[in-house]
Formats: sequence, structure tokens, C-alpha cells
Amino acid sequence: MTFTFFLGHQAISYALAAMFTIVTCQKLRLHAGTLVATLTAVAMIPITANHYFTAFLIRLATTSTGIIVSTLVNFFIFPPHYTKMIFGCTEDLFAKTANIMEEWIPALVAGKGVKKETAQDLSKLTLLLHKAIQFVQYEQKDWKYHQHTKKEMRSFLTMQKQLHILQQIIYHIDNLARVSIETCDWSQSEREILQRTIHSIIAILRNRCNEIDEEHFKLIAELDK
Repeated sequence: MTFTFFLGHQAISYALAAMFTIVTCQKLRLHAGTLVATLTAVAMIPITANHYFTAFLIRLATTSTGIIVSTLVNFFIFPPHYTKMIFGCTEDLFAKTANIMEEWIPALVAGKGVKKETAQDLSKLTLLLHKAIQFVQYEQKDWKYHQHTKKEMRSFLTMQKQLHILQQIIYHIDNLARVSIETCDWSQSEREILQRTIHSIIAILRNRCNEIDEEHFKLIAELDK
């Protein structure tokens, strides 16, 4: 409205309103609301002809009412449930991590480099991991305002532990993709043990790390020799 008051309904008013709204949202770290705020600021220009101060107060009152009502609805009626989203992300992470290991790790053992498609899959996997971790942080903050049962808390802590395991695995795979490939002079028995261990890890991932049989620990012990 300030730009409309001084410059009228000109193109420069729209441009300045959009620019200053975006800058303000970025300064206040309101990234999620930048688009809506910018569209609202631009949409106000053509419907403001006179009585700018009165129009400003009306817009302020209606916006405040909308924010208060939506906050109360989200807080008491439809509280956010991040657990389902975390569970979905965790399911995808287990499946996609297992797929990448199944497709690429045997080639790595054979001394082959990472393919472009695999590198892209790893990037997407890392983004999905960060998204899941962000949902975990949101859920932890939500605990301050809403009560949760012991069953819900146990389920959440289990998923949090699984995400931590996945984070370590994904970071290790990503590091392997970045190092230079050197052909290792492994014996046939060493290659067999390594391949069996890889397949065992893949099976564990497909089972969401819910069960690790004794054979896997024996394979790890053989690798450590």
C-alpha cells in the first residue's frame, strides 16, 4: 500500500511490493510463507483506491484473524502428525538404500566407478534423509504442546534409531562414491565373504533392521580377520 500511495497503480509498485515482501520474508526466515505473502502483497494493489490507512487496518485485522484461527485449528482440532510422514520416509530410505547397495556395491568391489544414475540416486537419497530428520525435529517440538502415549513414544524412538542407522549407512555409501577407485587384490575366498556380507546387509535393510541373524555376525567376524 505504501508504494501504491506514492507511485499509484504502476508496474513499479507491483515490482517493489513483490521485491520488498520477498526480502522481508527472507530476513525473518519465513521461507515457507514467502510465496503466499508475495502474492497477497501484489493482490492488494488493484483493490486499494483510497483511504489507505483504513484499508491497511482492515487488511491487518483480517490477516491476524486468519492466522489466529488457523493456529487454533492446527493446535487443538487438527494437530500435525509427523510420525506417519517419518514412517513413510523411513520405509523409502530402507528400500532405496538396499536397492543402491544391490546395484552398485558389487560393481565397486569389482573395481568399477559410480554411474551417473547411481550418483543421482544417492543425491535423492540424501535429500530424503534430510527431509525425514526435519520431520523428526518437528515431532520433537510438537511434544512440548501435545500429550503422547508411551506406545507412540516407543514407536517414535524406534524410528529415530532406525534413521540414525540409515544416516550412517548413507554417509558411508556417499563417501565410497566420492573416493578414487583402486583395484584390490582380493583372493577368491575374500571376495565371496565380502559378497555374502553385502547380501546380508541388503537383507537386513529390506527387513528394516528388525532382525539380524547370527550368520551376519559371523560374516562380520570373518571380515575383521
